[in-house]
Amino acid sequence: MNFRITLVLVVVAVLMGGYLWFGPPLTEPEQDDSPTSQDWFYLVDDLIINRLDVTYFGTAATFIRDSERVWHYGDLDGPPVSEEFAGTPFLAGGARSPRLIVENPDEEDLQLYGLDDPQITLRFYLEDGQAYTVYVGDLTPDRITNYARIDGIDRVYLLDRSWGEHMARLITEQDIFVSTPTPAPDPDATPTP
Repeated sequence: MNFRITLVLVVVAVLMGGYLWFGPPLTEPEQDDSPTSQDWFYLVDDLIINRLDVTYFGTAATFIRDSERVWHYGDLDGPPVSEEFAGTPFLAGGARSPRLIVENPDEEDLQLYGLDDPQITLRFYLEDGQAYTVYVGDLTPDRITNYARIDGIDRVYLLDRSWGEHMARLITEQDIFVSTPTPAPDPDATPTP
């Protein structure tokens, strides 16, 4: 190899090493305040959620987790849920919001956003006895997000419509979220080849 090339490579390596050694320390990334960043609407540990009460246009369903961490429909003696339910506690544990719409909404604001009579109400209970209620109102004019708020917090946020659609499916498509027991085989039945 040529002496000049080797010398240039050594100088570059020394300069880079010096910059890394004496340069600024690594820092945490700064908070993204761009219009596309999304803050948490709310966030709880989904592993400590032990009950979900969902209401969609007045029809309600309850899902309860037993001491062995198995989810059941209705009550602890109810049928276990199907695999389709698996991500529901994770979704119930938190949601990001692209935007805060209004702080300290009055009755007129709640009516405007469909939160005076919400389409979807999700109440989730934690192991320590705390409970939170999320209200999902009307779709925005672009039909991409819903207006939403949490009971006791005077703010209205935007919430991706897929979150609300999943919670609504717990009511409208209960049959896919609840396991149906497989009938026991009939001992008198003749086996078919």
